Parts: sequence; structure tokens; C-alpha cells
Amino acid sequence: MTSNQPTENIAKDQTPSGSFQPAETEKFYDYGSIEGFGQAYYDLYYHRNRPVTDDEQAVTEFLMPFLTERKPGGVFLDIATGPTVHHQLLAAPYFDKLHCGDYLEDNRSKVADWATGAQNAKSWSQYTEYYLKTAGAVSGPDEITQRENDTRNKITVICKTNLMNNPVVGENAAYEGIGCFYCLEEVARTREGFFTVVANAAALLKPGGVFMISALANSDFYHVKNDRD
Repeated sequence: MTSNQPTENIAKDQTPSGSFQPAETEKFYDYGSIEGFGQAYYDLYYHRNRPVTDDEQAVTEFLMPFLTERKPGGVFLDIATGPTVHHQLLAAPYFDKLHCGDYLEDNRSKVADWATGAQNAKSWSQYTEYYLKTAGAVSGPDEITQRENDTRNKITVICKTNLMNNPVVGENAAYEGIGCFYCLEEVARTREGFFTVVANAAALLKPGGVFMISALANSDFYHVKNDRD
């Protein structure tokens, strides 16, 4: 159990100016419109015994050189982190602070459970072990525990983010690192919408910062439970 207590940085009912209104446009997909989406996504793609996925291995192998070559420090924001913390575990050695953002309260709650050491939190140790091995480090139980404790201590903010808004997270926010993993192309339903969400996310990046993106290729939809995006 760690004493670090991440907090909701933005009130749930706070709506920045220029916010998305579902009735006015079809450029975006509003995930808040599907009841139980966050939990269903969590259960399908990140159930307890699933090993590190092929796509996450490819993402890690691609990003590792960029992370290891940059000067460590600054703040990393993972936009649309989902109910997961594996990208925070990857980024932790290379940033001073980690901010976790997601549109859905259920997802943010699961991140907070892990960050505060709640007994019901999902274990991400298979990812921690994989990241240590990929970096050429010792990956025994003590090293896994150390990486996870370091990551928890660096998670200082858990907040609501909304790629359909500009600003995505709050006035005057700026980061040395931003991650958008499998979210930009999921929120946008049109080419114009995609350009908009990319611009909204990129606006948070400080000059010289690193913008990490992964996206589904050659896909028309993906499904969670009986719902299709």
C-alpha cells in the first residue's frame, strides 16, 4: 500500500468552453452514451490472466528507443488511459510525474484503485515484468515490486479528459510527454474529426515534447460485448 493519493483533478461536472454536444455533430463517438462500456472493455481486453498482447509488445519495441534517448524528467499525460496502467508502468522511469486521464469515471476509478493499492485492483505485473526484460533489466519479484511502487508514487493526478474538447484537460495545461494509445481513431468518426482530436491532444504538448500515438490500422470497427464502434 502506498501513501500516495491521486485525485480527480477536474470536477466531473466541469465542462470547458467549446465542449462537444452529441446532438450537433457526427464527427465524434461519445463513449459515455454506452452503459457499462468501461467495465465491458476491461473484461474483454484485459481480463486477469491474459498475457502481454502482441500489439502492446509492438508498441513497446517501437517506443523504447525514444524513451531511453530523451532526457528524463517532466510530466507525462496518458489521454484515454482506460481502466489500465500499463502505459504508466512503461513511462515511469523516464518522467518525474504521471497524469492519467480518461473520459469515463469507471475507468478512472479502476486506475485509482491500482494507484492506491486497493485489494480489488487488477494486477499488471505481467506487463511490469515484460517492460523490465525489454529494457534489459533484472525482472525478479523485487524489481517488479519496485517498478510498480515507483509508478504509484509518480501518479499524482487522475483526471477527466475529453478529446472532443479544446482544451482536452484544462486551461493552460502543458506536458513534456503525451500518450494517445488506441483512442484518437476511436473517438473520431470522420477524417475531419480525426484531425480535430489530434490537434486537441497535440495542443497540450510543450515544445520539444514527445507525442506517442498508437492506432488500429485497416479496421472499420471494433466491438465490446454486443456494441460496435
